[in-house]
Amino acid sequence: MPSPTTILAALLSVGLLATAQQSTDAVAVTDNLAAEYAAKIDAGSIQGWANATSAAGQAVRFTVDVSGLPTKNAPFTYHIHEFPVPPDGNCTGTGAHLDPFGRTQSPPCNVTAPQTCQVGDLSGKHGAINATSAHYNFTDSYVSTNPSNVAFFGNLSFVIHDSTTARLACANFTQVVSSPSGGDDSSEDGDEDTCDD
Repeated sequence: MPSPTTILAALLSVGLLATAQQSTDAVAVTDNLAAEYAAKIDAGSIQGWANATSAAGQAVRFTVDVSGLPTKNAPFTYHIHEFPVPPDGNCTGTGAHLDPFGRTQSPPCNVTAPQTCQVGDLSGKHGAINATSAHYNFTDSYVSTNPSNVAFFGNLSFVIHDSTTARLACANFTQVVSSPSGGDDSSEDGDEDTCDD
């Protein structure tokens, strides 16, 4: 009798095993909570942070600030991955990109149609890094600060890759607690989809 592995391989080869999840466009998030999350990047020479804030019912505003990237293998892409960084710090443990709608990476993300991109493909939707340092501000309508939403990223990771797809740095998003004075977003000067290299 053939082993279960042999049977599975045969089913896959003739296309009889249906995929568990069909690919659909991402849904714009309308149930965001007022929240702020930050991921501190500390990977040797690569330093920086990714900060994400939202008001109730509004899209999430990101500020990505990174320095110390290598002088070769640009462009550098950055994504929200499906798992947090494991305790050993190995970025491979963060899994794949956050992709609750089963979009996958093929065909490539189309910046003019961000709903067709993986939810976690931030650089695909908002631009890759082409220098050793960068400061990006952008708003993303497809990620969520609501833990009940499939696009929630607040307990996941932020990962930077080089052009070979190697994972150069990773950090966990954690919730930032607002000060008692009620101050929330201290960043007032950023333009949408900007980069200073």
